[in-house]
This record gives sequence, C-alpha cells and structure tokens, in this order.
Amino acid sequence: MGELKKLVEEGKINYLGFCEASPDTIRRAYIVHLVTAIQMEYSVWTLTLRKKLFHSAGTLKLRKDDETFKLFSELTCHFRELGIGLVPYSPLGRGFFGGRNIPENVPSNSVLNMHPWFQQQNLAKYMSIYAQVENLAKKHGCTPAQLALAWVLHQGQDIVPIPGTTKIKSLDDNIDPLKVKLTEEDLKEISDAVPRDEVVDAQTFNGIDQYAWQFANTPPKGKEKVKMAEEEPEFQIPMVKLGNQAFEVSKLGFGCMNLSGTYNSPLPEEDGTAVIKHAFSKGITFFDTSDMYGSNGANEILIGKALKHLPREKIQLATKFGIKEWHPPLLRVDSSPEYVRSSCEASLKRLDVEYIDLYYQHRVDTTTPIEDTMGELKKLVQEGKIRHIGLSEASPDTIRRAHAVHPITAVQMEYSLWVRDIEEEIIPLCRELGIGIVPYSPLGRGFFGGRAILDHIPSNSFLNAHPRFQQENLDKNKKIFAQVDNLAKKHGCTPAQLALAWIKNLDDNIDSLKVKLTEEDLKEISDVVPIDEVAGSRAYQGMDQFVWKFANTPPKGFYIGTTKIKNLNDNIGSTKKKLSEEELKEIFHALPVGARSNRMFLSRSWKLADTPTAKSSTMFP
Repeated sequence: MGELKKLVEEGKINYLGFCEASPDTIRRAYIVHLVTAIQMEYSVWTLTLRKKLFHSAGTLKLRKDDETFKLFSELTCHFRELGIGLVPYSPLGRGFFGGRNIPENVPSNSVLNMHPWFQQQNLAKYMSIYAQVENLAKKHGCTPAQLALAWVLHQGQDIVPIPGTTKIKSLDDNIDPLKVKLTEEDLKEISDAVPRDEVVDAQTFNGIDQYAWQFANTPPKGKEKVKMAEEEPEFQIPMVKLGNQAFEVSKLGFGCMNLSGTYNSPLPEEDGTAVIKHAFSKGITFFDTSDMYGSNGANEILIGKALKHLPREKIQLATKFGIKEWHPPLLRVDSSPEYVRSSCEASLKRLDVEYIDLYYQHRVDTTTPIEDTMGELKKLVQEGKIRHIGLSEASPDTIRRAHAVHPITAVQMEYSLWVRDIEEEIIPLCRELGIGIVPYSPLGRGFFGGRAILDHIPSNSFLNAHPRFQQENLDKNKKIFAQVDNLAKKHGCTPAQLALAWIKNLDDNIDSLKVKLTEEDLKEISDVVPIDEVAGSRAYQGMDQFVWKFANTPPKGFYIGTTKIKNLNDNIGSTKKKLSEEELKEIFHALPVGARSNRMFLSRSWKLADTPTAKSSTMFP
C-alpha cells in the first residue's frame, strides 16, 4: 500500500482496490490509504458471500460456528462500514447461468473443465438447480442469466458486477437485468432455488484455492506471517445512546487533543490521520476535538482532513468553544453570543464540514448568563450548523438553567479512578435530566497509562506543570499505581484497561471493553485509589477556578462589575447564599437611606426616569 499510495500521489493511478483480500488485509490497507473497491467472486450460488447484510440473508443455511461465514460476516461489515464498493466477478457463476448450452456443452479447450463445479459428476447434480432458476426466469420474463445478474444487482447500490462476454447479443442481454425489478420475496425465492447443501464447497480451481479471500492475510509489518485461523474474532464496539436526545455514539470515543501536542509533541499530519482511520476501522465513530487544541486550530484542521477518508454520515464529531486564550496560569473564557457564533463558523471552516454533531461550551464563562449563551447555541441548532449541545465543567445550577433553554445532550467532566468528585451531584443530576456523561482524562491524564509514562514525562509536556505530576506528589501517587497494577494482573489486563473498564494505545483501549467487572471488583478497584490520599490538585494552576464547583453564571439580566478576580469569585459565591424574609428586612433597614445611589446620579435613578411627552420640551441636564 505504501508504494500504491506513492503512485496515487504521483497521479499515475486515481483509486486503489483489492481482489480476494481478507478482512485483516483490508483493514490494514485502509489505514495506509483509502480503498475504493474490493473485487470478489459473487453470484447466486457463491454462497459463502451471503450474509444478513444482504437482502437474501434469510435463506442462508449456515451453522453459527461456520468459520467461513464468520470470516465473511466480518468482511462484508467492513465493506459498508468503511464505504468500500464491492465489484463481483463471475456474477453468472462462471457462466453456469448463461444458458443450457453452457452447462451441457463446455468446450474441450475451456478452463472450466478444470473447475470443481463443472466436473461431470457435479455438473449432473447442478442441472436440477439450473432448471429451477430457468423456471423462475420464465416467471419474470427473462433468461436465467438475466435473472442471476438481476439478483446480484439487487444486493445493494454499492455492488457493481462485471460480467464478461464475447458476443454482442450476450452483452445486450447483460444490460437488460438493470430493468428487472425483484421484490424481497423474489430474492428469497431465487436464493431458495440454489440450496447451499447441494453445491460443492470448492468455488475455485484446484491449486489456487489457497489464494481465496479466506486465506489472503499478509504478515504483520516486520513480523512472520500469522494465520487468520489463529486470530480471535474481531471485537465489535457497541453503539450507545448518549443522553435521551436520540444521539448514538460508539461506546468508546477518541480524544484527539494529543494528536496536535499537549502531553507530547504534535504528530505529523500523515501519522495523525492514520491513527484516526485506524480508530474508525476498529469501530470508534465518536471523535472529540476543540478549537483550542494545537496552534491556530491545528487539531480541527487535522480532524477535518482525516474525515475526508471516512464516511461523514457514520462519524459523530464533537468540538468545543469558549477558551479564548490559555497561557498558563492565565485562562480567558468567552461565551458571549457573538463569540459563540464566530467560534462555530470558524470551527466549521477548519473542519471543512457542514455541521457539527455535538458542540460543547469548553469552560463556563462566569460573566455571561448561561441563558444568553444557550440562546445563541439554540439558534445554531435551528440553522442546522450544530445538532446537539454540550457543556464542560459546568455546575449543577448552570446545567439546570441551560437545559431549561434547550435540551443538553452531554456534559463533559473529568472523571477517572482518581477524580470522582462528580459522583454526588453531577452524575445524579445528569441522569435525572437525561443528559449523557462524557468523561475526559479517564486515564488520570495518562497516569494509569503505564510505568513508562510515570518514569519519563517528555520535557515539552504540559504534565510537568500539573500538580499531581510534580515530583513530590508523583512519588506518592506511584504507590497507588502499584496497587492498580497488581489488580490489573489479577484481571489479565493492563492498568490502563482496568482504569477504563472501571468507568465503563488505541487497541488496548478497545480491549478494556472486554474486561468484565463485578460489583465486588469495582469496589476493590475504588478502594485501592483512596481519593483523600491522591497527592496534588486535579487542575492546573490558574484553572482551578474554572472547574465545575465554581462554574456558576450570573442570573439573566443581573450584572455585577469588578476589577479583581477575588471579588468576582465572591460575587459568584453570593448566588449560593439563601436569605429569609426576616434577614432581607434586617439588611434593608441597616442601610442608610442614601446608600443606594451616588448623589450625583440620583436625578437619573428609576424614580425620576420618565421620558417627556410628545409635546413637552423639557430638557434633562
């Protein structure tokens, strides 16, 4: 594929395809470069190619443990999942359905004489099958060849057969099946006329059966060949509903931030694209980015380019807005309606998409009423520019008020074995309102990723500034890692897989979905990570004021000004204070009469703020 990719880049070929390739080969090839089509033998009697995905699935008589069926089930899933077209060759069964003259009189110099299906002892059996297909063809007013070809054509718009012939009349006959209309009942009837248990299993010539797709694996890069039969069946990541807004995503999402460098150096575009394509080939369809990941929106640009290699309609794309500037410890956020709209327009352009599936407020702007922010987001939904709205690190009050303006689909919060502060308030609230929860940093900002991470943090990594990765704290926290490591061995997985399984790199993350934990297991894992023994704050310096516990916004229409951050936090804290009628009265009477307004502005207070009548000439000073 590497060389084929070069030929594409040189303009010598436009598209890449495979013939008789295994599922593993297709997946690995697709990671290197987009595969446009797969050519496979497929006809009404090439029964190993039938699957539930096709219309004729109901007639398939295969045992559930049939290895061929399992393999092709995976293969056909990948065709349509990856957007690869299927080009059937020999759609007329090596000419068997071409007419009575063909099965009854195979030319002596034809290679068909070497094919198992055309051996005399087998051919005699198949004439009864041909007779049934011939009768059905008469029913539909066409020839057996046209009926067999129409059957293939009806298997899907992404299937393009390539029958060959040496006669003009036969060529015209091959075009006519495009006019034949078959119902589901017709397709079933045709399939039933060619029962699997009456067809010889061998579908290719002696000596080349080892090159059929079932055996067409290639050795891993730099390793010896591994037989497909020795591999475990591919694990399928399930799709789940995120919240109650009919938004379906893969159970495991993919956080794209580090592709553009945060905890590590940025990946080259080609490598980043390969990772995303590999994630999709493994069943991950939910991708998370932000307008502040990477320099000048680099992460969104990368994701946008990678999406060009994937079927957009099968991707759930999430991005975020709101962080206007971040130069630790300085963090500036803006969720004013004007900034919401301009950010969305910019993200759509960088991602090069027509819509964003899930648009998050990245951090709460504590100076803008959430109703104002949500009002603009609601307009973007109505305009079709975004489909769902999310919040990140939002307080319970902010979540409730936002949800009252427009349904919130998801809330993104830091949640892992060593950050569990959302369990008492946020999780119950989200479940009450039908809001999905998307944990970020589920591996504790990489802490549970493995000993190599703990022992060697890159010098350019943001982790060096994180409180929990400061050397003194890190030394204490390594004791926690050791206990998790021991439990992981007990469950036959890595610490990272155990940490992810507790919440319920890439292939390892996917494997975490296979780890089954009981209630006792969950408690045991929780107990080895006592929250009060984790050393260091969970947030970077300067960002702790933006975590959900302090993420309230001012009431709609109620504004308080200040020039000091401490005063601003005090003002926000006042929204939590509850006063009784007696307390309000006591405070009111404690204030002097003139305390409410500056004397020089008294004439402009609301009591005197009438406007002149139409005929009045009164002038205000």
